[in-house]
Amino acid sequence: MIDRTDRQFFSGSGVADVVGRLGQGLAAQGLGLAQIGPSNWQARSNQATYGLVPKVSLSVSPSPNGFYLDVRFTCDFEGTAIIGLIVAWFFCFPAAVILAVLAYQDITERLRQLHAAFWAPVQQLIVAPNYPAPTWQQPPGAS
Repeated sequence: MIDRTDRQFFSGSGVADVVGRLGQGLAAQGLGLAQIGPSNWQARSNQATYGLVPKVSLSVSPSPNGFYLDVRFTCDFEGTAIIGLIVAWFFCFPAAVILAVLAYQDITERLRQLHAAFWAPVQQLIVAPNYPAPTWQQPPGAS
């Protein structure tokens, strides 16, 4: 519902160069990029709105001619926001619904803006994967 995924292919570029450029772009948006595994990175904002915090996860998959970069845009819920929503749900149901709708609209807009600005630093490095042309062969025993 709030998640958004994307995948791009990079040829001839080093992983460190691409991730470094993306990290600088994310830092400009207020998200700090940190490596959490050999081929995984994560960026999380330190600014919550309505108790929702944008988060970006990167994963690199090697390929013979380059590498694929898988990106997932999502959000984290802060504990105080969940407690506040539960309290509002029981004591003032209309206010809880209004807060939930406002929070959803805000986080989808923030993630849309983040996605739009995310690929800008590496746009010129993205290429279409170069797969060999398919060869069609008749199955054995067919005439």
